[in-house]
Amino acid sequence: MLCALASPGCAADPSWLCGYCQVSVGAGETYHFWARTGGIVVPVAFTWDRDRYELGVFRIATRQELEFRGRAPDRGVARPHWGFSATRRWELAGPRAVRFFIGVGTAYKTETDELNSTHWNFAEQLGVRISLTRRGAGLELCLRHWSNAGLRLPNHGQDFFTLSYVF
Repeated sequence: MLCALASPGCAADPSWLCGYCQVSVGAGETYHFWARTGGIVVPVAFTWDRDRYELGVFRIATRQELEFRGRAPDRGVARPHWGFSATRRWELAGPRAVRFFIGVGTAYKTETDELNSTHWNFAEQLGVRISLTRRGAGLELCLRHWSNAGLRLPNHGQDFFTLSYVF
């Protein structure tokens, strides 16, 4: 609305506001090093500026329990909660149809738990995006880690992967 008031030309070409915007939705699971924690993750993310920036909303929909191979869950480490992240991404390498990237930013969790004793955390990601069409639709597989960098203990970090459809 401010754009329309400021300049008719600006309102006619909204690409300055959201050039190359994309939305992704998917599913994922939590883990911790070599062990499963069994949390189901539902991600919704918004990227813009040719995938350089990402805002994400994550629902960790189930309780997380530390599981080791062949053994029943040892203990509960986190309850269901919401997470939000803002990340700057850099493309690493790869052909146009398959792009590898890393990202660094900040995350906020609505719950503190055995994984993170703080609401605010650093957010890191490593992923690959596979383009399915020329218009940018594709699949994205991303490993994510949220941690407070040991500023307050406990700090095991929230680890999860997501597989999302990008449109």
